[in-house]
Amino acid sequence: MAKLNGTNMRVLVSGTAIGGTKSFTLNLTRSNIDISSKDSSGWTDRIYGKGDWNVSFDGLYDPALTWNVEELYTMLNSKTTVVLECAVIDGTGGGLVYRGSAIASNLTLTAGAEEAVTINGTFEGTGSLTQGTVASS
Repeated sequence: MAKLNGTNMRVLVSGTAIGGTKSFTLNLTRSNIDISSKDSSGWTDRIYGKGDWNVSFDGLYDPALTWNVEELYTMLNSKTTVVLECAVIDGTGGGLVYRGSAIASNLTLTAGAEEAVTINGTFEGTGSLTQGTVASS
């Protein structure tokens, strides 16, 4: 079984990785519709309903990196929709990528005394999320 180092998975906004990220989480959900009736023999019957996805990330703040707090703030404040990707970036290409349009819904900047300044945020999908492979990385 192939193993994948999490360092090689990145969150990209419009093709550029969010700088300084330490981790991210891709959440996929699908609501289920209850179609139970008297014919269900006392069990719940369901069919698939709407799908939803979001990506949350956390990392270190570095104003020199691309997609830092300033750029993410501008995107959130201007209500910009972007292409968001969660992809394997390892220099060889052919790795896994999840891609879809998304809007930012949360951005947090945390600065504790004698601690590294951190950022975290959330993007929510607007439409479907596709799965494919990275052409080159």
